[in-house]
Amino acid sequence: EEIVEHVEDLQADKILAWQDRHIFLIGFLVGIVLPGLVGFALLGNVHGLLGGIIYGGFLRVVVVHHGTFLINSAAHTWGTQPYSTANTSRDSPILSLFTFGEGYHNFHHTFQADYRNGIKWYQFDPTKWLIKIFSIVGLASKLKKTPQHSIDIALLDMKIIKNTRKLDGRSIDSALYVDKMKSTRDNLRSQMYNLYKATNEKKKGSKSNSEELSAKIIQLKKNIATGQEEISAIFKDINNAKPIRA
Repeated sequence: EEIVEHVEDLQADKILAWQDRHIFLIGFLVGIVLPGLVGFALLGNVHGLLGGIIYGGFLRVVVVHHGTFLINSAAHTWGTQPYSTANTSRDSPILSLFTFGEGYHNFHHTFQADYRNGIKWYQFDPTKWLIKIFSIVGLASKLKKTPQHSIDIALLDMKIIKNTRKLDGRSIDSALYVDKMKSTRDNLRSQMYNLYKATNEKKKGSKSNSEELSAKIIQLKKNIATGQEEISAIFKDINNAKPIRA
């Protein structure tokens, strides 16, 4: 059965179409032959040619490919799962050093459309930085970025899962605290989403209700702060509950 690809815009691009037809030849010339020519130009002899081909070509390909494939093994084995347990992906700052930021794999699996992997400024993600630079100079546009409230809710959901597991074997009303966490979580999600909408509406520059929006944003932030204090208190109660002795 023929597979129909709905990428008419890409197929209409003559440069992309040419690249697709000659992808392996281009890869060989640029990835293997070109490093050899650079080595020959630098040393002016056959040793430079072979050195460029071997070290700049074949060895580089092996190292880069193994670094790439490392993601589908190590990044599903070692690290933490701060955003989701729906799959085995994990975040590992150590792996990110060897994979240009791809080590933050749990975030990538949870928010696949996001151009970032390490979302915090100190997380090593040179790919993210390069894409951002491209957008600043006009070489990239419309970067996909997950709304912060979606990230915050994912983080909260994982904390709730971890604390729910702690309820077993503790001298505490499990059903009551599960209901408390769910209720507080749902309220926080609603408040965060409303803050996201109100902030975006204000950015659009509507002068007619600017003051009203500002007041609404302030109130929503207060509601969110209160909700975060409530969920923290619930977590504290769970952690402080004494284990049931057999």
